[in-house]
Amino acid sequence: TDLTVSSFSIQEASFLGDETTAEIEVTNIGDKPALGRLYNGFYLSGDNQFNGAVDPLVGNQDSDVNILPGQSRTYNIKGPILNLDPGNYFGIGRTNILASINEVNYENNLLVAEKQLNLDVRQLPLDSPTANTLIAGTWRYYKVNVGANLDLVIDLSSSRSVGTNDVFVSFGKVPTPNEFDYKGINNNRTNQRV
Repeated sequence: TDLTVSSFSIQEASFLGDETTAEIEVTNIGDKPALGRLYNGFYLSGDNQFNGAVDPLVGNQDSDVNILPGQSRTYNIKGPILNLDPGNYFGIGRTNILASINEVNYENNLLVAEKQLNLDVRQLPLDSPTANTLIAGTWRYYKVNVGANLDLVIDLSSSRSVGTNDVFVSFGKVPTPNEFDYKGINNNRTNQRV
């Protein structure tokens, strides 16, 4: 068995936090069937070289397969893009990422998409309410442009009284729950203020 990524494509633009889709085609170029549970992954990279220590896994897909020699299968991979700075990224598709199917060659199990993905962040207007739906486990990212020597107050209002929403804010970088400049002051509440 020898699996290879024969084609890989990603969307050309996305917003941080949104679900993004990629399509990967896997071909068995070996002389034995590929039989078992196959795990495929979609990564984003600042360059066109895969580095598992740096390049985040955006989404993965798995299924039981029996791919005969010379056959191909196409899979859609979806996942949210989190914690990356805006900019252009190379999409990298990898097959058999857990080496769950024995192969004679694992070196040909990735392919870089021909087109890069442009990642941006939605603009949050000042003095204007913005409505959006927050689903448990999802993230929403916004950028705000504020003039010099001005203070900014962010209010998050929810129609629900039970639950928790968190708001993290940073200047000049994408905040995370572990790295931020400011966070909401109402712990364990649905309404937040920063």
